[in-house]
Amino acid sequence: MCISFADGAQNAADLVHYCNGLSRSTEWGKKRVENGHPEPYNVKYWQIGNELDDSHYIDGFIAIAKAIKSADHDAVIFASFPSEELLRKAWDDLDFVCPHYYRDDFENIEAEIKHIAQMVKKTVPNRDIMLGVTEWNVTNPWGFMRGKLLTMDYAMGNARFLNIFHRNSDAVQLSCRSNLCNSLCDGIIQTKPSGILKTPAYYVMQLYTRHSKPVPVSFSGLPQEQEMSACASEDRNSLCLFILNNSRDPVEIQLDLSEYGRDFAPVSGEVVCDTLNRQQIDIMNHWNAPDQVRTISLPVSKDKIKLPPFSVSAIECARPLPTE
Repeated sequence: MCISFADGAQNAADLVHYCNGLSRSTEWGKKRVENGHPEPYNVKYWQIGNELDDSHYIDGFIAIAKAIKSADHDAVIFASFPSEELLRKAWDDLDFVCPHYYRDDFENIEAEIKHIAQMVKKTVPNRDIMLGVTEWNVTNPWGFMRGKLLTMDYAMGNARFLNIFHRNSDAVQLSCRSNLCNSLCDGIIQTKPSGILKTPAYYVMQLYTRHSKPVPVSFSGLPQEQEMSACASEDRNSLCLFILNNSRDPVEIQLDLSEYGRDFAPVSGEVVCDTLNRQQIDIMNHWNAPDQVRTISLPVSKDKIKLPPFSVSAIECARPLPTE
């Protein structure tokens, strides 16, 4: 939950008590019960302010963070923006620093994330302060160009962000795409009174949700130009590769899985793509064709895998189960 910085420390403590306090011990917990919710909401994450970064913010941050911790000692505290001064002065009350990205210069974004992570480690070597990218999306155009947010082009940009977070998950522990619904074409779900429309970005986000695994890993068995990330199960018996094809032509790839074991092989795949194969990067779903771009099965084999034009794929690989 994002707490108002302007309303000060007491307001923050009152809100924490309202959300998490017991009715018998706190005034605001009692008010929550009176409003019809007897059980605490158990809010864990608290961000102080939004996109603020100056000396006035740092001084106020410290006071608000201490007020939140006094109301709930298990609260996890987010600062609204990373800075070296903030880390030096407020490290004892800080759990996350939160850059926001609304851009599509992906190489620079990844370099910035690495730089912030290094700054945190150098400034506060004895605290595990993480990055929480609490707002991100590709560039937000305005006017008629706002409609590009609904396209496969922008969905692939979302996939590039997710690959960056996978590759840097030793530092980035949490991220929140902006937005979920409508928001002038920004939401992954669009609505009207009679129904909902799932955008290409919806299917990309769903693909990563379905196939992501807990352990990020490196993978060198593809040409360097293929934009990708990889993650594995904790026992390393399964692996998923997320791969983009940013070309208007199909691309055949051959996976070298030898670093994971001689018997490792692709076993299944899914891909988000234009099911009519129009080979247009600006293709989108609309109310008359609501599922033209969607997730479909991707045929896989040990030899070659064909990635459709302008697509995002999840390829599951595993070692064979032992035979009895």
